[in-house]
Amino acid sequence: MIDQLPITRQTLWLRVLGKGETQRQAVSELEKLPAGEPLREEILELMAKWHISLQKSENLTQEAQELLMNLSSAYLQWREETLQQGRQQGRQEGTLD
Repeated sequence: MIDQLPITRQTLWLRVLGKGETQRQAVSELEKLPAGEPLREEILELMAKWHISLQKSENLTQEAQELLMNLSSAYLQWREETLQQGRQQGRQEGTLD
């Protein structure tokens, strides 16, 4: 059913939860949204938590392994952006002292 949704910004949340090509395409669209975009930030944070949860799981099904692969690039992007924000905040706090 999710794979039949129109490819729009309004359906991005749902399509990320889809499977296979639908999910891969949604993740790709998500990664192309500008940094700081609220929708992008919310979904990336959720996907990062999902990715971490899957990594901790043992005996993943083939479907779960595919999901992990689909989420990997988005997770890495979220992680790098989060680290950059932390570094920037640390520098700002360091100049305030």
